[in-house]
Amino acid sequence: MTVSTTTYFVTVLGNGVTTVFNFDFIPDSAGTMQVVYIDAALIETVLAPSQYTLTINTPASGQLWGVGGTVTYPLSGSPIAIGTKLRIQRIEPYIQTVSINNQGAFYPRAVEQAIDKLELQIQQLTGGPSGGTGGLKDKEIAFEWIGDTVPVSNQVIALVSFPVAVTFLENFSGSTGKTLTNPAATFVANITKNGTNVGTMAISTSGIFTFTACACDLIYSVGDYLSVIAPSTVDTTIKNFAWTFKGTMN
Repeated sequence: MTVSTTTYFVTVLGNGVTTVFNFDFIPDSAGTMQVVYIDAALIETVLAPSQYTLTINTPASGQLWGVGGTVTYPLSGSPIAIGTKLRIQRIEPYIQTVSINNQGAFYPRAVEQAIDKLELQIQQLTGGPSGGTGGLKDKEIAFEWIGDTVPVSNQVIALVSFPVAVTFLENFSGSTGKTLTNPAATFVANITKNGTNVGTMAISTSGIFTFTACACDLIYSVGDYLSVIAPSTVDTTIKNFAWTFKGTMN
């Protein structure tokens, strides 16, 4: 079969109710699957297979792989809470196990399976769990506003168009900022996705940066753009500030 999707992990959000979570990528086998619990402080814990139930969909007729399945977690007790997450991911080992002997039996299915596994390995190297460690590749996008001038009302002070898909965690977790001249009143800029407000970046009078967004992960697909818009009433004191959004490449 062909490998028609680049997806090999999914992050699902806890809501205090759900215990069965779906994934839609090729899992290969139970031995290559990993489930990671992420608490509200973004501390990650790799779950033992005994802590959850993994179900892999049966391959369709004539196909090599089952596509998608479910993870049931926890097996008992309260469902994971709002603000916590599970990352369900495939970690394909970087080995080649198919052996074809000279003048022996030849099975095209084995060759196709080997080619498919190469693609699964490549996916991990180009944008996700790195080297089988389960850590997602960071994508940091830095901006700066330097000089003695201050932004004008509703001015676009940052703009980026995405050549790869990037996911930002809830409230742009991990993002940072620094200002050399603090505002006299809190500076609140809007963060947009394709021109629609999705969050804010606030700079306090003591120079503390606070990022807010919807109670979910924000995904910017290829071709989407992110902009940061100055407030309609701009503090005339703030200047020389910079910030960095931290996300993960999908």
